[in-house]
Amino acid sequence: MLALQQNVCIPENHKLQINIPSSIPTGENELFMVFQPVEKMAPEKRTLGIFKGKVSISSDFDTPLKDSFWLGSNE
Repeated sequence: MLALQQNVCIPENHKLQINIPSSIPTGENELFMVFQPVEKMAPEKRTLGIFKGKVSISSDFDTPLKDSFWLGSNE
């Protein structure tokens, strides 16, 4: 027995087309469908400044990289 879970949106005409994965064998099979409404969760609110002072940029950030970096050399 193989299980397939897929979230779908039921259209107004209530006609649903699904694609069966090729891993499901062809021939006679039983198909069980269970419809369960999905509750939409409210997005988490972002808190600004929680990483303030924890990230720093090197003073040579804008310095061009050596050719060995671009050419893959280990110099």
